[in-house]
Amino acid sequence: MTYNIGMAVIIILLVVVVATVLFGLGIEIRNAFLDYDELSVMVRVVGKNYSSSYTTTSFIQSGKVSVPQMHHHPAQYNVFLQWNEFEDCIDNEELYNSVEIGDVIEARLHRGYNKAGVLKNSYFTVN
Repeated sequence: MTYNIGMAVIIILLVVVVATVLFGLGIEIRNAFLDYDELSVMVRVVGKNYSSSYTTTSFIQSGKVSVPQMHHHPAQYNVFLQWNEFEDCIDNEELYNSVEIGDVIEARLHRGYNKAGVLKNSYFTVN
């Protein structure tokens, strides 16, 4: 009889702990989803950076054999845009080739807010 009561107490405690963890995880997941608004803004090009493509090799151990794994990294055409105090980088070859530092262009500012209304993410897009 004592064995059954002790086992029941352990099971109840385990259920409470699992429920608490899952409830906390549920809150974190719900807060991870953001509501976005979109704003048309005029941004200034404050920098440009080009990095050519390259390939790296890593090795994966398969038993006693090391197997090479090739990784291709594409070229990056980074354009740095600024609006008020916010700065963001866009990797876009067409934009990179069409603007110069100091140009002012139209962009879309996307701002993500959590359920509490706190700004958590912002980024630009251009057409």
